[in-house]
Amino acid sequence: MLCKLLKIHLNKNVVTELYDGWKFFYDTKACDSGWTPFNGHCYYIGNTLISWSNSQIQCQNYGAYVLEIESVEENMWIIETFLPRNESDCSEWRYCTVWVGATDRDIEGTFTWIRNKKELTYLPWGNGQPDDKKGQDCIRLSPSGKWIDANCGDNNQINYVCERN
Repeated sequence: MLCKLLKIHLNKNVVTELYDGWKFFYDTKACDSGWTPFNGHCYYIGNTLISWSNSQIQCQNYGAYVLEIESVEENMWIIETFLPRNESDCSEWRYCTVWVGATDRDIEGTFTWIRNKKELTYLPWGNGQPDDKKGQDCIRLSPSGKWIDANCGDNNQINYVCERN
């Protein structure tokens, strides 16, 4: 008898192993416990309110980087997996939004990934965003899927998601 486990959102490197007449399929690059796989990457939600700069440090401690959303599919998956449907479903709005790992600190209006300084190509801004109110140079993802520019300062603490390949 052949038993197959579905390879949903796992990496493409599948290894087979025979054991007592059973054939197992598994991924040697699957995510660690507490991490969620999607499209060859692993994601971890902190469920802790921290500043944008501290989210970078925390993700680096995990061998990861702050969330880099590069497609509408990834954006929707992040919302469906980690965020509530509406901000009204949260006791504290800051748990209903997460940092995105990009900034326009180097050149105002040009957002780049902090990990590699590449310019963003997918930018699902909310209405009137980015508005750069009071020097907002960072990005947060809202439950609606829209991006909002946000203050990067240590006093602005929201939730975060780490990503790794």
